[in-house]
Amino acid sequence: PPIMQCVALITSLEIFQQVGMKRVRSKGVLLTGFLLMLLRSKLKGHVTPITPSEPARRGCQLSLILDRPVKTMFAALGLVG
Repeated sequence: PPIMQCVALITSLEIFQQVGMKRVRSKGVLLTGFLLMLLRSKLKGHVTPITPSEPARRGCQLSLILDRPVKTMFAALGLVG
């Protein structure tokens, strides 16, 4: 792999080791929940999550159904912040 990718990987692994995977996982769950809340409030009726609502079943990943093309939704997100 290219050297810059290796540097980023090594640095992230060092951070994971320092803080522990439990804290990394907790923050990931919180951030994913926050994103889901923002999507629901800012794009109400235009976004349908298809991943489970429960964090334990969802993990840190969201799958969404959009009622418009992705580029249109991305532009809308930019407008509402």
